[in-house]
Formats: sequence, C-alpha cells, structure tokens
Amino acid sequence: MLEGFEIGAFGANHEFSSGQFEINLWHCIATEAADRAFRFKSAIKEMGRQTNKLATFMAKPFNGESGSGFHLHFSILDDLGRPLFEDKGGPDGLSDLARSA
Repeated sequence: MLEGFEIGAFGANHEFSSGQFEINLWHCIATEAADRAFRFKSAIKEMGRQTNKLATFMAKPFNGESGSGFHLHFSILDDLGRPLFEDKGGPDGLSDLARSA
C-alpha cells in the first residue's frame, strides 16, 4: 500500500499495546528523512480514515495503554565521510561533540 509514497520503509514490528507498531525507515539525508516521515504519517492517517479507523502518532492517546515515542537515530559526517560522533579512544567511544549534543 505504501510503495508509491517513496518512504523507504524496510521493517515493522508490533509493539506492546494493541495497534502499536514500530516502523523502520532507511537512512538518508535529514531533509529527505523529514519528508519521508511526513509522507508516512499522512498516508497512514488517510488509510485509517478510508477504513473508519483512527491512526494517531500521539505519545499516549489512551489511558491504561502503553505510551509511544518517536526516536531517531542519526549520524553527522565530516567532508571525508567520517562520523563526527565517534572517537574510538574516547570514553564509551563517543567524541566530545557527541557528549555535548
């Protein structure tokens, strides 16, 4: 159903509460990631409307059910493609930049 939206989804897991899912999107540059997330949320909400279902991305829409969150994994690279958050010699492998982020 979502193929035409070019969101780059590659996986989905059912989470703890009924109707709660984790959707995984491929990595890309930040502006494209934001566009993909917007297209994904819009498409899911529209599919819900078409089937008389409620699709929400609220953190905790229902009392008595587990909450949800949006988490994002990201990398920042220098001009040579090296990760700026990594310092193999630093504590926990993190650079000073990562520690101050």
